[in-house]
Amino acid sequence: MPKGVCGENMKKLDVVLSADERYAEHLSVVLVSTLMNCSDPGRIRFTILDGGLHPETADRLSALVEGYGANMVLSSQSQALYQNFPVNAERMSVAAYYRISIAEILPSDVTRALYLDCDLVIERDILELVTFSIDHDMAVAAVEDISR
Repeated sequence: MPKGVCGENMKKLDVVLSADERYAEHLSVVLVSTLMNCSDPGRIRFTILDGGLHPETADRLSALVEGYGANMVLSSQSQALYQNFPVNAERMSVAAYYRISIAEILPSDVTRALYLDCDLVIERDILELVTFSIDHDMAVAAVEDISR
């Protein structure tokens, strides 16, 4: 099967990230490192929770992702909902809250999604996570923050 083409038995992976213009460069690193190490980028759909990306930046990111054969959706649905939430302006933006609404933002056919922060470099094939088993009574699978 050609790279980027999904058969019925090949699961897609929905990857969600949240960023504003200040984190756009970091976001692009996560996108590129994910795609460079992915065995089949056509199986990935990125949903970017838009915290204020400039239209030109969003266009460049979309072209970058599509250049690898993956898909990208930009969602600004959460902007109004969280605009008055408190933030530490030096370390985060209001976009950090958007992950709270992932279940409402993603299409109803999505049964599993992977949320990634924008301070990551992906070094292995992210599609390996598609086969990771999560019990039906578990809402979240997470890793411990080893930087603390």
